[in-house]
Amino acid sequence: MQYIILDMEWNQPWPGSYSAKKALPSPLRGEIVQIGAVRMTQDQQVADEFQILIRPKYFKKMNRKVASLTGIRDSVLREKGVSFPEAAAKFQTWCGEACVFLTWGFDDITVLRENLAVFGLADGWTARWYNAQLIFNAQTDGSGAQKALSTAMQMMDIEPTRAAHDALGDAYHTAVICSRLDLRRGIAEYGKALDYPVTVPEGELFVMGDNRNHSEDSRFSDVGCVKKEAVLGKVLLVIFPGRQTNELGAVTGGRDWHRFGAVS
Repeated sequence: MQYIILDMEWNQPWPGSYSAKKALPSPLRGEIVQIGAVRMTQDQQVADEFQILIRPKYFKKMNRKVASLTGIRDSVLREKGVSFPEAAAKFQTWCGEACVFLTWGFDDITVLRENLAVFGLADGWTARWYNAQLIFNAQTDGSGAQKALSTAMQMMDIEPTRAAHDALGDAYHTAVICSRLDLRRGIAEYGKALDYPVTVPEGELFVMGDNRNHSEDSRFSDVGCVKKEAVLGKVLLVIFPGRQTNELGAVTGGRDWHRFGAVS
């Protein structure tokens, strides 16, 4: 068995733009423009790396906020990017057999599967996946709150050596954190932190926070599903995402422009 620590960057259209209104083969919250991954051996040694740029097909114009955050420009994608099917094939080949995916948060694997679906590609090879945040929490402070990658690095006294908001850079830092965890035990005990599939009781809802990578919501057993009577309204649009905060509410990072725009 080997571990693949994955991070991605994806583009989103501006609300109301032609790209935002265009009908797609299947739902797509963001079109991947960069994949970064680090392979970790069974004994948790960081091995080789993978990185690729992807030329978008549906959301062709880079959202200027995403471009500012990641440094990825339209001209770079036109020059160096490949099609998503080609990138996915290369990535799957690099991953090889019997791999377990680890991501920092819930979004990356979902967005990867959405991109595979919109291009009509199989996603069975992504089945074995775990959120490294939950394993980190269980083996450090025991809290249920999700943490920014930078917060976890500070807690482990890890100095950043790669760029943030770069797919390979974030994957590498996640791999360094994972190398200090007991992944075998974390995976074996994973169901205690998150047990899927979930059966939602009659009259209740499974809710997810607006800040997907930093929200304590129904994904955590100490919150669970909520009564329908507790719902005050329906979110239609994220107008201006807040800055990243830690579990105490202190600001720890910038705004995540991947969360900007209409809520489907």
